[in-house]
Amino acid sequence: MAVKPIVLCDCNNFFVSCERIYRPDLQKKPVIVLSSNDGCVVSRSNEAKALGIPMGVPFFQVEKACRHYGIAVFSSNFELYQDISSRVIAVMKDNAPTVEVYSIDEAFLTFDLSSYAHIEEKMAQIHKQVYQWVGIPVSIGAASSKTLTKLAAEYGKKHEETGGCYSLLSLASEEMTNFLERVPVGNIWGIGKQLAMRLGKHRIRTARELRDVRDERIMKIIGMPGVKTAWELRGIPCIKIKEAETLQKTLQVSRSFGREIKDVDGIAAAITHFVSSAGIRLRQEKALAGAISVYITTNPFLTPYYSNSVSIPAPYPTNYTPQLIKLALLGLDRIYKPGYYYTKAGVTLEDLSSRSYMQRYLFAKDEGDDADKKQTLMDVVDAINENVGEKIISPAILHFNEGKEWAPRSNLKSPAYTTRWEDVPYVETAD
Repeated sequence: MAVKPIVLCDCNNFFVSCERIYRPDLQKKPVIVLSSNDGCVVSRSNEAKALGIPMGVPFFQVEKACRHYGIAVFSSNFELYQDISSRVIAVMKDNAPTVEVYSIDEAFLTFDLSSYAHIEEKMAQIHKQVYQWVGIPVSIGAASSKTLTKLAAEYGKKHEETGGCYSLLSLASEEMTNFLERVPVGNIWGIGKQLAMRLGKHRIRTARELRDVRDERIMKIIGMPGVKTAWELRGIPCIKIKEAETLQKTLQVSRSFGREIKDVDGIAAAITHFVSSAGIRLRQEKALAGAISVYITTNPFLTPYYSNSVSIPAPYPTNYTPQLIKLALLGLDRIYKPGYYYTKAGVTLEDLSSRSYMQRYLFAKDEGDDADKKQTLMDVVDAINENVGEKIISPAILHFNEGKEWAPRSNLKSPAYTTRWEDVPYVETAD
């Protein structure tokens, strides 16, 4: 049975590419982006990779090298990255009937069977449009399964002669075998370092060898996921395209503090900020939470060490931020212990359900008509914050904690060029 062609669009060095949109002077220059709290390197330009900057290395270990080589260093700017990501996805949705957003910088696209003959033209069109309209370079791969598509996109990224686009759909059987023979088994999607080592002990070291092994043998070595991967390498799709995003079971917001916090008020401000962020995301998903859990922890490498968590059920499913904050602070009051220096906290919204199927609760005092009023209030607040400024309307406790000792370090953060009026770049012209 014929299968639809699958295309993967993968943004190149995404965080770095986002920073370069409004800093064209950094094109062709080494750039890195750091994780929360300016801890580790999470994105590198090709020039930084060529200088030997490893992925995931703590910044303090390469800080001297960055100064020596003149490497531009940025703190993570997730407001900017999320907005640019939405623009890239919008271009893809204009070009494909089905788009599955896999991550902030990747998406799978499917096309009609009639597109086989023109798939390479379509790939080139998307590649050009994303760069022209958004400013992000992408790598695009096409194949008959997701696993093969991943390999095709990676090949397009590493080989300039492809123009960033590579299709496996037109390869003859022998050409496909030669292609897979050059792929180490550890580079296959879903085969991590440990599985690669296990396969290597059984003399399965390339994608071609994994493809050709009998299913019974793969099952004994790495189980059913390995069998599905082998089938995908044979061009038989086993991993479906998700045409609609499914509601996740939980929604978590957590963060290490910029510095240690001892007093409960500082932690309460952090928890309030996390709940506010989680509430916005919950409403964007058109969902409700049936419970919220809170956790706090000190540095696990220092003594005395303390860590605890608690889950507080809501009287009824809600996405009303004041209610969620009330529950979260109740949980914090139960687990907070004075005398400790806390380094991290987080909240998790649990028992998520769709807002479309909200059930009314007869004996809940503030439910009923109030639920609709609260939903309207939150929708208005979200709209104002989105159009005027993210924190124009926010819980009072956040305004009385100006020090924000819980805020992560981001000393090298770029402006929020696309989401804050005061950060929008402007050009002065002569009269």
